[in-house]
Amino acid sequence: MRFSDRLGWHVTVALGSPLLVMGLLASGSYLTTRDSGGWPGTTLVVLGGLAWLFTIFPPSSRFGDGWFFASGVVLMFAMFLANKGIMDAELHDRGFWTTCTVLSVATRTTTSSHYTPSFSSDGTPSGGTWSDSTTYHYDHTLRCDADQVRRMTTDGSPAGQEGQRLEVTYDPSGVIGPKPSDSLTDGVVKNVAATALTVLAIGVRLGSVLSSRRGRGKRVTLFSRRSRSPRGGG
Repeated sequence: MRFSDRLGWHVTVALGSPLLVMGLLASGSYLTTRDSGGWPGTTLVVLGGLAWLFTIFPPSSRFGDGWFFASGVVLMFAMFLANKGIMDAELHDRGFWTTCTVLSVATRTTTSSHYTPSFSSDGTPSGGTWSDSTTYHYDHTLRCDADQVRRMTTDGSPAGQEGQRLEVTYDPSGVIGPKPSDSLTDGVVKNVAATALTVLAIGVRLGSVLSSRRGRGKRVTLFSRRSRSPRGGG
């Protein structure tokens, strides 16, 4: 296969793989908000996550691992924002408001480990470090005017203290969990940010592919000149 053909393939992969990941995730996230879309939506989300794993590895050893890993990290944030944006948009569109009294708040934590790789100036891996992060979850027990709303979970901070009255938006189908009404958005900002990060991830990948093309072109030119010079001397 000629280099120009390989370059076209690599450009196609650089463009298509992030779009495939986001397409699977967005479709799956939307389906999970539907009564009948539970397992198909979850399947698409899982496939999107598996597809994402392949985006952090370059399609050729000529491309810097660091750039592709960086684009994968950017794409991961885009996936998170897209999922949250779709959920918020659906709850905003079809949710109902109700007034609730907080009966109790229980705190629980989850800890996750993250690996942060290090790269040399040419983009090759040079080690890395592990770090732990802790997320706080607050499980609220509620008594609401809408009888079907009895529990609500928030992350980062509690929505209210025991005895406090809250405005809560809930999904009448029960598919999407309730949220405090004052923190619910229409999802537009999150979805726009997810789109921008996806474009950035694609740009980083394309930059790595095209810069390797320029580097190869320079090496070919120098090699050609060196091969011609002995003939000229003869």
